[in-house]
Amino acid sequence: MRRYVRKAVVARLREARFEVRHATYFNSVLFPVVAAVRMLGKLRGQDGGSDLAMPSAGVNRLLRRIFAAERHLVPFVTLPFGVSILVVGVRPLGG
Repeated sequence: MRRYVRKAVVARLREARFEVRHATYFNSVLFPVVAAVRMLGKLRGQDGGSDLAMPSAGVNRLLRRIFAAERHLVPFVTLPFGVSILVVGVRPLGG
């Protein structure tokens, strides 16, 4: 399992000769909740495994709405933090 910061992902793509057009974090609204859950897990001695367990249907609907709201920002804004990273890169022709 690896966790990256945006800067490291961008650096790796550039090393691979990609031109980075846009790089941003997303899922920023839920970041504090996810960070708190992960921190509590560490305090409880949990191994830091997957936190991808499916929540109840009602919670999942709420999370989906929150997550979907960011889709309007992500193409135009570079968010300073988030749970995930989105990078749009292009490999130049002949590269």
